[in-house]
Amino acid sequence: TAWMLVDKAAGVATSFIIGIAIARYLGPENMGIWGYVLSISAIVAILGTLGLEQVVIRDLVPKESDYKQVLGSIIGLRVIGGMGACLILVILALLTDDPEISLLLIIVAPTHIFLAFNSYDFLFQAKINARLGVFVRLLTQFILALAKLVFIFTDAPLVWLGVIVLCGSILQAIFYQIAG
Repeated sequence: TAWMLVDKAAGVATSFIIGIAIARYLGPENMGIWGYVLSISAIVAILGTLGLEQVVIRDLVPKESDYKQVLGSIIGLRVIGGMGACLILVILALLTDDPEISLLLIIVAPTHIFLAFNSYDFLFQAKINARLGVFVRLLTQFILALAKLVFIFTDAPLVWLGVIVLCGSILQAIFYQIAG
């Protein structure tokens, strides 16, 4: 739908512009550390999603009356998977020699638990009401973009970027809960 196109275009544009600003601010060494933390986190994120996206949409479309049960089950499973991903990141942080990488991994780790609430977006897609999911994502992206600009203009240390990412996942989970 047009809403999803707007979401993708705004997301790519915002990520591109803010990404360039963050890369210029962090410099090569800190950007490398941040990229390393994000890469490790992305690899471990596979545990948190459990590949349940299509199951949600497939099961919610024909059975309107059972959507709360299906959505609750999916969120519960994804929270458990997110806790597993969080645990793995904490273990990796404890095994890492670099204290900054360890701290960033520990800060970013809980985001995988809150990403379980992104399952509401699949509910919106199943009900062909994508604009609610788009609104939640755009609002979160806007707030995170502002927070990242504040991060840059206040000359904050790298660890605060991890805090912003964590707060963003919590905020998005809250917005999905409100919209759902």
